[in-house]
Amino acid sequence: MSKGDMSISAFSRRSLLSVKALRLYDEMGLLRPDSVDPSSGYRFYREGQLERARLISLLRRSGMPLAEIREIVGLPSIEAAEALALWWVREEEEYAARKDLVQYIRGSMLGVEVLAESATPYQVQLRDVSPTTYLYVTRKLHGPELPVFIGSSESWLHERAEVYGGDRGRVTVVFQGVVDLDSDGPVDVCLPIAPGTQPLDDDLIRIEAAHTHAYVSLTRPQVAFPQILQVYHAIRKWIPANGYEISGPPREIYNGDLFAADSDQLVCDVAFPVRSTR
Repeated sequence: MSKGDMSISAFSRRSLLSVKALRLYDEMGLLRPDSVDPSSGYRFYREGQLERARLISLLRRSGMPLAEIREIVGLPSIEAAEALALWWVREEEEYAARKDLVQYIRGSMLGVEVLAESATPYQVQLRDVSPTTYLYVTRKLHGPELPVFIGSSESWLHERAEVYGGDRGRVTVVFQGVVDLDSDGPVDVCLPIAPGTQPLDDDLIRIEAAHTHAYVSLTRPQVAFPQILQVYHAIRKWIPANGYEISGPPREIYNGDLFAADSDQLVCDVAFPVRSTR
């Protein structure tokens, strides 16, 4: 068969890709036909394109999104194999996280405590917090946007705090509302600065009165989703059982660079402001 002589139907049968899929891949630039008849618009393919088509078919069956397939099939063989391996590692991590989440939800439905496979029981503690002046940024966003927002805000806050004499404590992320796929907070990323500081330009500054925290300190693996959901649940359950009630929005207080920390290093506190009911 000569170059460009295979019709889209024939190529579909040979490649195990539907005609509809081949048209989509053409539009995406993932698998272009060898030629297109200018009068009829019919697409034609050549024998040498079958290998790429079959690779795309196999990657789709593995569950890989088309955007990632487009990147991988454009790489040399060794780099493509490495990219595929990295993608699969991420898939396994996401599957493990989903498995832990389903365990947690199932336990909630049954009214029993079900810890994720990688989780350990959490020790809730109390501490008194002095009045704190915060330089902060705030935004309404959904869950997937949160890590980037925290990272960029932290960098800006540390730089901007120099105008006010530098920071006086740890980065604190305050959840003024629920943040997930359907709810958008808002979320405040805060950095303590010198007491009594007045805002310059359009900077946002607020003072939090003295209060008490019920909190749990976490290692880096425990901060991962969905384990951290269980931490919030454990603290919420502990608070009324020990004669307290929630008096402010929950927050996460970070100890430096989360990703640079060792797996056994305490990197974050999940905390709820509370007051006694006794």
